[in-house]
Amino acid sequence: MHIASPLLLERMVLGSWVEASSGNVTCGRDGNGMEYNEMLHTVALLGSTQHGAIGRRQLLTKNITSQQLDRLIRRGVLAPEGSQVLLVAGSAPTINRKLVTTALALTTNGLISHTTAACLWGFPGFGIEPIHVIGKRMRSTRKDPLPGVLHEPLKVLGDHSVLLDQVWVTTPCRTLFDLASLRSIGRKRLERAVDSALARHLVCIEDLRTMLKCLARRGRTGTRVMRAIIEERQQDYVPIESGAEARFCELVDRWNLPNFRRQVEFGSNSKWIGRVDFVHPSLPLVVEINSALFHGSLTDRRRDRERYISLKEQGLEVLVLQGDDLFRQSTECHRKLLTAIARVTVDKAVA
Repeated sequence: MHIASPLLLERMVLGSWVEASSGNVTCGRDGNGMEYNEMLHTVALLGSTQHGAIGRRQLLTKNITSQQLDRLIRRGVLAPEGSQVLLVAGSAPTINRKLVTTALALTTNGLISHTTAACLWGFPGFGIEPIHVIGKRMRSTRKDPLPGVLHEPLKVLGDHSVLLDQVWVTTPCRTLFDLASLRSIGRKRLERAVDSALARHLVCIEDLRTMLKCLARRGRTGTRVMRAIIEERQQDYVPIESGAEARFCELVDRWNLPNFRRQVEFGSNSKWIGRVDFVHPSLPLVVEINSALFHGSLTDRRRDRERYISLKEQGLEVLVLQGDDLFRQSTECHRKLLTAIARVTVDKAVA
């Protein structure tokens, strides 16, 4: 995002001429003796690190007075956004600016959290809005309408936050526990978020256990379900990597079939065949869940065909299901899976 430089801001406000040789600006002082270029430099520098949104309190702590702020607003350098936030001229109205604006409007030192943070971290099924913020609301803003959802938890430690694309958000691990505290988030949706974070190495099991010890207390919503989810996932746990894989596990459970092993590697000392999505626990049956994104090109199809041939040479039956079909044609997928299981069972008995 482009933020106007202090020099550009001065030219816009004062109409000063910039000396091409030195780049200096000639300008006067305000009533309190502070030079405009110094003041504008402070505004532009702070705005450039916050996507163009600045809290009034932030500027007041930089020795810029309320009168100077009013003057900058009148001259178009800053535009008020509610009672507590000012927007720098030239800043783009991006979603990140909206996030920072909401956090500054609700609280001091606020963190983007809950479902909004989940979306920023790429957890599937979550959106940016409504914008959730963790922090303590400023007394001066208690009568203002809420531009987002404010949470005022009892405990937020320094290592529970991180700067992500110049926006302060809760860490992936803290975000998962915050999601668990929302009654609108069901267990399956929460498990999907946990598996997504584990699969992408945003967290590890030990991180989750440490956070549980930090936040667990009697009566805290979500503690029990998070403890159960963590206990089900040991250090050697292989997380589900896609929504289609999660859907297959859900259907297998619904169809009363044994749980398939996930992400199993095949090969020999001389040749590595690859990692497959699912393997039947007692039969030589491999199930691959394919999508057009990763298996639709000619190169992908050739590579898959070579891998399937190698697996069959190892004595494995390969069943390929399309990810979309698991959602739209689950009955047909069930039929194909039962047929494959029956065929492999017969072949095993004959052998």
